[in-house]
Amino acid sequence: MSNDSGVPFFEQDPHEIHQQQADREDKLGATSPSLVLGLPKLLIHAVVAGAITHFAPVYRVELQWVAQQVADAMGDAFPYQTWYYWFLAMVWLVVMAPAVWRLLALLTTRFEFTTQRVYYARGVLNRQRDQLEISRIRDLSTNSPFWQRPFGLGALVMDTVDR
Repeated sequence: MSNDSGVPFFEQDPHEIHQQQADREDKLGATSPSLVLGLPKLLIHAVVAGAITHFAPVYRVELQWVAQQVADAMGDAFPYQTWYYWFLAMVWLVVMAPAVWRLLALLTTRFEFTTQRVYYARGVLNRQRDQLEISRIRDLSTNSPFWQRPFGLGALVMDTVDR
């Protein structure tokens, strides 16, 4: 019997064998947060945008005054026939942008677990990657609120020596 270096097993120092096994970093798995976590924010923002769309005709005269001010500033480039639809599109864009950003942040977050470390990568435009050595973890606990339990979700809380 011999190891990868070709040295017979019985001729190797036991401490060296243990050190080689300890230095080897095997990948255990990788995961990312569930998109279900972004659904409450998405639904709240959709309800707000829908409410603004529903009540906008009540304030059409006031909105028309604002549109006239914008038209005076823009001149011929202003969409006179479709300004109201442009207004509604802008409302939906502005109101839904934070919820969509949250979903993008969840999509680009990744956790990777190895025998030596936990890697955490995140970021939509700027990618950031952190690592935490397993030996620096003091305590682990889980938190699963009632609204996450039906989806099989929860949070893993790590108390570590690191920040």
